[in-house]
Amino acid sequence: MAGESGITTILAHELQRLCEQGIVISPEILFYAESTYGLGPADIESALRDSDFEAHEELLALVLTPDIQMRRTLEPLLEPESTLGPDDLKTLVFSLGQRITAFHLVIPETTTFDLPVEQSDLEYFVTKCYFDRGIDPILGKVLEEFLKPETTIACRLVLRCRGDVYAGRKRDFLCRFVEKSRSHEDQYVELFTLMVTLLAQIKDEDPIEECLLGRRRHLVKTLRDIREFEQKREHYSMEYLMMQRYPIPHESEEQVLAQLQMVMTITDSILELPPDPSLGAYFRDLGVHGRRAGLSEIIRKLS
Repeated sequence: MAGESGITTILAHELQRLCEQGIVISPEILFYAESTYGLGPADIESALRDSDFEAHEELLALVLTPDIQMRRTLEPLLEPESTLGPDDLKTLVFSLGQRITAFHLVIPETTTFDLPVEQSDLEYFVTKCYFDRGIDPILGKVLEEFLKPETTIACRLVLRCRGDVYAGRKRDFLCRFVEKSRSHEDQYVELFTLMVTLLAQIKDEDPIEECLLGRRRHLVKTLRDIREFEQKREHYSMEYLMMQRYPIPHESEEQVLAQLQMVMTITDSILELPPDPSLGAYFRDLGVHGRRAGLSEIIRKLS
């Protein structure tokens, strides 16, 4: 086994401290365990100790996936572009094996217990930290230049956890987005997450701005479809509509409206893209609205 480098030593020490402090089993995991397998908080420990339990591996994997708080603690220890190679990761796992004999698990307001560590558990735990993923150095510098430190760390975590690779025009576009959107501090991470998600769905050869406008058109159409469906339901039963194979929306009006508001914040407020010509028929007789006009009022007039 190769000797530890500086970063693996630092990470091993911090991971040891976090494990001794306690890995918190989140409310989301508890809800999943109870709704899927009927496990209450008091049953979690026995399920994790019983390797024959049908969901043992799945439940253990959920518990050993670092939560956002642990990731926020670890991320500042890393340089944005630095990655750990296979040998470094093996060294880190070996070092943790020398330091940790059990995971200290915490179920808030219920109990704490120690779960013995196996080699495979440490390997999974380290793998899910994504130390082998780097962030483009140019993008990393732009984040540091225009955002507050805590927002920079949050955005780096979005990139590290997603694992997308940005180069060329996609990277340049994302750098411009970071600069132009910095005034939206109150919802920045949410907007940044949406932007990188949309970019990941765009093919490298497709025009980015046109694809974003296409997403806006799709959401407006979806919203209108939902409104039309609700109008149909006022006159016909659900059974009749299903028999007629009338398309049934899978999202609520509130969900689509929230998505549209976020996309329009990107396309209209941040990127200042022009109105799409194909939406002209939708915007008849809307009157005059500023950029801060209530979106729900505009959509109401579209109906």
